[in-house]
Amino acid sequence: LEEILEEEIFLSLRLQKGVNIKAFNQKYKINFEEKYNKIIKKYSSIGLLKIENNHCKLTEQGILLSNDIMSEFIED
Repeated sequence: LEEILEEEIFLSLRLQKGVNIKAFNQKYKINFEEKYNKIIKKYSSIGLLKIENNHCKLTEQGILLSNDIMSEFIED
């Protein structure tokens, strides 16, 4: 299951709309914001990631460092 979660996050963050948190939670029966809280807080606090309209997405600056950010979701 972890590999499937990681793959969906990786693919979704590459899209402008990002990860649909509600759909992700329903599909995988987890709490996305709780599971990835540390990563979300870390990158939100420095303006690279944001939660907006129930989507977790990269900011313009975050896109430049997307590989680093996405690797942390995979390592979690």
